[in-house]
Amino acid sequence: MRMTGAEAQFFASIPPFDILSPEERAKVGAVSVEKHFRKGETIFEEGLPARTVWIVKEGRVHLEKAHSNGKVSTLCVMTGGELLCCLPALDRGGYPATAIAKEPTTLIGIPSDSFSRLMADTPALSARIVSTLCKCLRGVEERARSQAYDSAEKRVGNVLLMIAKKFGPEIPLTREDTPRFPVSQWKRPSA
Repeated sequence: MRMTGAEAQFFASIPPFDILSPEERAKVGAVSVEKHFRKGETIFEEGLPARTVWIVKEGRVHLEKAHSNGKVSTLCVMTGGELLCCLPALDRGGYPATAIAKEPTTLIGIPSDSFSRLMADTPALSARIVSTLCKCLRGVEERARSQAYDSAEKRVGNVLLMIAKKFGPEIPLTREDTPRFPVSQWKRPSA
């Protein structure tokens, strides 16, 4: 499959693919598949083998975790240009959470085997992926520390700051989305 100019420009604008040469990006495009999801549609389920590295082209995806008590927590909100569950596709593990399209969403899928070959053939890409995974791990460690030691008010504040950094002043979350963030309880201020 030959990449269109728009597809080539898309890969050129997204870390870690932005460091690839046009020929290397064309290889990525040749094995990639564009897939469309309706609002509410499941992209993948927790525990299933991760056979694809997904990139959000357009839309919004929530990674959600179901707990034994029936509650669901939103672990992460992914938007345009972000890689979705790259690590399990690399280590051939299962997806750590269920991915749900929260609005009409377009994803680009790269088969795990192709992604692994590309990393083996492109040391700079491998280094960039490792750096990205390290940043993610730091974020997970910080959230775990906050969950263990910070007050509920501080955890809520941290989540709101994180959301504001990601989305700016126009936050595309609904009232029903907010209780799913793992910050203990959301309370209304008393009047």
